[in-house]
Amino acid sequence: AILWWTSVLTRRLRIRGGQLWDTAYAITAPFIYESIVGLRGLWIKTGQFIASRADVTPEPFVRSLSRLQDRVPSSPFADVAAAIAD
Repeated sequence: AILWWTSVLTRRLRIRGGQLWDTAYAITAPFIYESIVGLRGLWIKTGQFIASRADVTPEPFVRSLSRLQDRVPSSPFADVAAAIAD
């Protein structure tokens, strides 16, 4: 089904297969970043790992997920202290 939709979109939008995937990556990368930030914890570490693998990860994902390296939104200290206490 995915291959069929890819062929339909490439014919309708008159773009090549590679451009289609580049566009799809550019659109989905911010959503993946927001999802990972919302899930926190191990997902942030997973996103950091994916961002560090530029040799196998599409460039839009690397660009978006690299923000997880040093610009992750912080949690309030009360939440952190409660998690440690539990």
